[in-house]
Amino acid sequence: MPSEPAPPVRAVFDGHNDDLLKLNRAAADPAGPRPEALFAEGGPGHVDLPKLRAGGMAAGFYAIFTPSPDIDLDIDPDAPGALDIPLPAALERTPALAVAIEQAGILRALARAGLLRLCRSAADAEAARAEGVPGAFMHLEGAE
Repeated sequence: MPSEPAPPVRAVFDGHNDDLLKLNRAAADPAGPRPEALFAEGGPGHVDLPKLRAGGMAAGFYAIFTPSPDIDLDIDPDAPGALDIPLPAALERTPALAVAIEQAGILRALARAGLLRLCRSAADAEAARAEGVPGAFMHLEGAE
């Protein structure tokens, strides 16, 4: 009996992930692994190299997000009322800029390590996909 043909492979484009924030928080522990290792080897969180390859993620937007110190980020967003919180006060520019630069640096380090490719256009993402490298678009969350 002939086997059935494999389903067509579809490329997934992730419209938003918070991986840079998670990697930035993990990098705060000087004794812990570097963000490149965490991304390459996998671990907790939504996006890392093994997970995105398993899920067929070809490219995505990597959010640069500067959290308020007044907000608990370790919440279960699916819990009733977990996201019903007032907006915090505006952040001070200097510390927010430092966090944004750190997160941008992590994305650039992942690209320098060959773990993904920074993209600025659909053509960049297609070229990365053709080479088997995940594409990454850097964006500032809330900067719309």
